[in-house]
Amino acid sequence: MQNNDTATHDARNSAPQTTPGSRRGGLLRAIGDTWRQSKWKVIAIVLAFSLSGSITVRISGPLLALILGDNPPRWLWWTLRILIIVPLYEMILVVCGTLLGQGKFFRSKLMKLLRRMAGPFARRAR
Repeated sequence: MQNNDTATHDARNSAPQTTPGSRRGGLLRAIGDTWRQSKWKVIAIVLAFSLSGSITVRISGPLLALILGDNPPRWLWWTLRILIIVPLYEMILVVCGTLLGQGKFFRSKLMKLLRRMAGPFARRAR
């Protein structure tokens, strides 16, 4: 049987279980490690994501109203909304990222996305 001094000493020296979000520095550090970016660059990147998402949602509604007019069928409205939001979001994301000094990061992510999307079509064309 152990005495209390030994049990306390063992508990202090044992390494705690860590997950990416629980490491010292938290979630920003974990994301920075994954993307190989500093904490301030990660903040700029997250801000670019949030701004571009908000701007895209605000723009897509009036844009759809301009294209479809009043009372379009619900299925058509949602289909066009999705088809408009995806490329619009990507363009706004690159613009916001560039304005926040992270243009290179977002352009590389966009190019990777475009290559993955074009991959199945490029293989069939051969």
